[in-house]
Amino acid sequence: LPAHLRRWQRQSVGELWQLDATPDRWFGPDASAYPLLDMIDDCSRLQVGCAIYRHENVPAYLHFLHNSFMEFGLPLQIYVDQAGIFTGNEADSVTRIGQRLKFYDVSFIVANTPEAKGKVERIHQVWQDRLPPYFALNRVTSDSDLEDVNSHIRLLRDHRNRREQHREIKMTPQHAWDKATEEGRNKLRPVPKDPWWN
Repeated sequence: LPAHLRRWQRQSVGELWQLDATPDRWFGPDASAYPLLDMIDDCSRLQVGCAIYRHENVPAYLHFLHNSFMEFGLPLQIYVDQAGIFTGNEADSVTRIGQRLKFYDVSFIVANTPEAKGKVERIHQVWQDRLPPYFALNRVTSDSDLEDVNSHIRLLRDHRNRREQHREIKMTPQHAWDKATEEGRNKLRPVPKDPWWN
């Protein structure tokens, strides 16, 4: 749809997940900028992934997606931007990430503009406001082990999912997720038990 038209939400959990990355100086104005990867369920607004990486590259995305899939299951589609890591450099090309997802019947939908992925873009703003002061208060720095850094982010993500009411859906994302699941609106599939998965 054109960017100026409001696209509402998918009706089922796992039908579409929005994925995006944003670089920022999470550890203070004098520290280097690192990419934060965010992913939310379009139906419930539940944040199914959030982590900081040293670089925005294929291994980072594969690690990020694997962790989200292991925790929640496989979605049908992932909504991404037009970055080459998702679209490739030639028409109709399939990227390394796209090949791996296609094997498990997960496909990309490419947004025409950043504004089209407004739900996940707004999540970036939340973390840009919260993470730098939180890290400063808890003495988390760019020298900290990233696994420790992301364990802090997981706790904050879980709090947001379970405790904070979303202004558009008038309930917490976890409540919206559970409600959709109880009503049979869940398209998620379990992760495969085969030797290719890892």
